[in-house]
Amino acid sequence: MPLTFCSSAAADQNSSSTSSIIADTVTGSHVLKIECYSATKDYGIAKFIKSSTFEIGGHSWYVSYCPNGDGTKYSTGCVSLFLCLDPLDGKFHGEVRARSKFSLLDPLTGTPDRGYTSNCQNIRTYTASDPRGWGYSKFIKAKDLDDPRFLKDDCFSIKIDVSVVNIVSTKASGHRQFVAVPPSDLHQDLGWLLISDQGSNITFEVSGELFAAHRYVLAARSSVFRAELLGPMKEKERVLISDMEVLVFKTLLTFIYTDSLPDMGGQGEKSDGPTSAYRGRSVRLEEAQVNL
Repeated sequence: MPLTFCSSAAADQNSSSTSSIIADTVTGSHVLKIECYSATKDYGIAKFIKSSTFEIGGHSWYVSYCPNGDGTKYSTGCVSLFLCLDPLDGKFHGEVRARSKFSLLDPLTGTPDRGYTSNCQNIRTYTASDPRGWGYSKFIKAKDLDDPRFLKDDCFSIKIDVSVVNIVSTKASGHRQFVAVPPSDLHQDLGWLLISDQGSNITFEVSGELFAAHRYVLAARSSVFRAELLGPMKEKERVLISDMEVLVFKTLLTFIYTDSLPDMGGQGEKSDGPTSAYRGRSVRLEEAQVNL
């Protein structure tokens, strides 16, 4: 049977909840081969040549290739490359978030050259309305590209790796409300147990006066009582306490059960009070005959 907590002050109570944003990354690649490189160098500065489109992550992309730089001062004498979202892609009209990596390929092995791999770890935002996209104004110097390690038969190849980050869904993981728990009143319950004598299973005799108590309560609250009542005296039902006044023992029991001292009528400041006796563990227990 489920337990339900209700409170009229629920608005004032602390609560917590969790939710998840589930992101999915789709990765793909495209190889752009530039043939007749020497002919493309006849294009002017900031003149882009658009590659064919390719699809990655459900979106259509293309590469803008500028053999003589994109017109910025940093791109003079360099090849510029940019990844762009196809404006004719009718599947999506908002923003696409993606990472990209451009690698110059070895013409013999077809593997990326580590010296000419530009890897952007940051996620960039692409829109179809931005024809420039994201990429590198200074991908490689034209004079370096003339090296036969990269240029073969007037051709070279660039590999473009694209990782598209899609937010698949958001998910609420439930709401948890913390119920205000009232302060413990265990000391009151134990105090009532001491006064009522209900369930008592051991009796102490102090100067002829009898005190009913509970063996396991005393054992739990006092190492002195625990050593005796669960040890040599575990079978005894009556114990004689010597060398202690009735008021002191009564107050000691109250302190053990309730963690507080009763009003002693001004006697609470005496050095031989119950707190001193309890903390010093000076209680002496002696076996007594059980009167049946």
